[in-house]
Amino acid sequence: MNVILQRHLHSIRRKAWSAGFITSEAFKAYLANRNLETAATLAYYGFLSLMPLLVLLFFLFSLTLRSSDAVLQAISHLTEQLFPAFNQDLLSDVMALSQSKAWGLAGIIALVWSMTPFAGAVRTAMDRIFRSGVQMQFFKAKALNVTAVLAILLTFVGLVGWKMFLLVKPLDERLAIPVWLAKAFAEGAPFLITLTVIAFFYLVFAPIRLRHVHLLAGALATAGLLIVIRPLFGWFLRVNPDYGYAFGSLKAIFLLLIWVYYTFAAVLLGAEVMAAMRRKEALLLRGL
Repeated sequence: MNVILQRHLHSIRRKAWSAGFITSEAFKAYLANRNLETAATLAYYGFLSLMPLLVLLFFLFSLTLRSSDAVLQAISHLTEQLFPAFNQDLLSDVMALSQSKAWGLAGIIALVWSMTPFAGAVRTAMDRIFRSGVQMQFFKAKALNVTAVLAILLTFVGLVGWKMFLLVKPLDERLAIPVWLAKAFAEGAPFLITLTVIAFFYLVFAPIRLRHVHLLAGALATAGLLIVIRPLFGWFLRVNPDYGYAFGSLKAIFLLLIWVYYTFAAVLLGAEVMAAMRRKEALLLRGL
């Protein structure tokens, strides 16, 4: 009995030491790769890509749904969860823009193409983190960027559709399940959805094939950081409501950029965790 207990304790110590070693190496690589500066670049490109993304979402749902109010409400709920400081009045303007002109094929292509610099910046950051060393041809790289943009658009279409599914009818009434089970699912669903979206994001942009355990660890690290950062960011804004006051009417845009910056900082740290797990043996040999 004591031998079995000692083995379990030894296994727990070994796993704890391994987790601490990977975390330490991930932080070292995070600072060495200057990922805070990279997060600022991604925040800038991501902000520029947000408006075309919203226009495309409104346009695509307007092709299949007659009620634009339901789409506006669903996207409003989604942006409230993703961006704590998002100005909801902006959504009405974006919806009016998507409906005020006939978006032909050329307009849709232009919107998708305007988001490709963001995809290219994310792929460059992932190449630096995973050290793939793969040099792609120009047209292949552009094709991958367009594919990544379409994958992001498809992800947001699924998220908005899920929001509309929940807003039309409560889950307990739709599935005939107990209210407590529906509440538990409603509380746990945002974390699971966040975890799934982050894992899909890594799958799309990672330059290498990731193992499932590495992908899960990176997604959990990023989702955990976002869960911690979001209430802290909201608390800071409540304590210091004048934060960003110098930007005047652009304060909402400034706060949105700050939140996107924090988000990408967490995403890049999760990628460093996966890269450290992948290079664990090499890092141990280097330490020896």
